[in-house]
Amino acid sequence: MSKDRDSTPFCPQSIMIKTLMCAMLCSFAALATPITSVTLADVPPSSPILGVPGLYVSPYTLSINGTNVAGLCIDFDDPADVGQTWNAYLSVDGGDISKTYHPDRAIAYQQEAYIYTQITKPGISAQEQTNWQEAAWLIMNATYGLGNPTYGPSATALQYLMQAQSNASSVDPMRFVVVSSSDPQLVTQEFLAPASSPAFAGIPMVVHVAVPEPASCALLGSGLLIAGLLRFIKRTKTE
Repeated sequence: MSKDRDSTPFCPQSIMIKTLMCAMLCSFAALATPITSVTLADVPPSSPILGVPGLYVSPYTLSINGTNVAGLCIDFDDPADVGQTWNAYLSVDGGDISKTYHPDRAIAYQQEAYIYTQITKPGISAQEQTNWQEAAWLIMNATYGLGNPTYGPSATALQYLMQAQSNASSVDPMRFVVVSSSDPQLVTQEFLAPASSPAFAGIPMVVHVAVPEPASCALLGSGLLIAGLLRFIKRTKTE
C-alpha cells in the first residue's frame, strides 16, 4: 500500500549528498597547485667561450607578472626561445619541490642556489660566468658535454661544481624560486630566480606548510560529513 505524498516523512539524504559534493569540489579546487605565466624575455649574447651558437650563459631575463627577473638556467636538456611564453609552477627552493623537474633532488637545487649567488656577483668575468654556468648544468645533468668535441665542462667548471657541493649549506635555499614548466607537452628550460624579486610579489607558490591548510581542513570536514551521512542512512534504514 502506497503512502500519500503528504504523509511521507521528510528525508534530507539528497540535500546532504549535494552538500557533500559541493564540499569535495571546493576542497579539490583549494588544493589545486598555483600556476603562473612566464616569458623568456631576453638572453645574453651567445657565449664566445662556449663557441656554439645558441648556447647562452646566465643570467637570462625572465618576465613574470610583468616584471623582469634574472634567472639561472639549470637545465641544459630542454629548449626555450626568446619571446616564448609558457605556464609554470613556482616552487620555493628548500620547500615543496614536488612540481620541479627533479623532485627527489633537494640538495641539487640548494647547490644551484649557491651557484646563483656566484654567477650574479658584480664584476664577474665572462670566463667565470661560463664556468659557473657549466657547473650549474652539470649538477642536473652529469653527462653535460660528454663526448661532444665542441663544448664540455672545463677543469675550472668541475672545480666550481665541487665548490657548490661543499658550500651549498651556506646559502638559504628559501631565498630562491624554481621556475618549472607545468605543461608536459611544452617542457622548457628550468630556471632559478631570487624570491625577493618584485616579479614574485603576490603570486602564490608551491610551498610546504607545516600546519594544516584550509584545503586540508575542508577535506577533513568532507570525511566527517561522509561518515555522518553513512551513519544517518544506516540509522534511517533500521527505523
